[in-house]
Amino acid sequence: MDSLTPKEWFILGVAALWVYSAAVSSLPQPTEQSSTFYTWFYAFLKRIAGDLSATFGKYIPDTADVANKEQK
Repeated sequence: MDSLTPKEWFILGVAALWVYSAAVSSLPQPTEQSSTFYTWFYAFLKRIAGDLSATFGKYIPDTADVANKEQK
């Protein structure tokens, strides 16, 4: 099996970020009955997802941009 090119690694990384972001977004928000650990864990995962999206989001095209390019 051949190794992946840098572009393929990047695409794989973006796909992993997208899946991670979707998984974090699907977590229920902590309530007053939630444990301290869950409250911390939720905030921690949200922070990481936000930092990754801010860092790599400029490389991910907006769905509206993709739709406009397809129509041209």
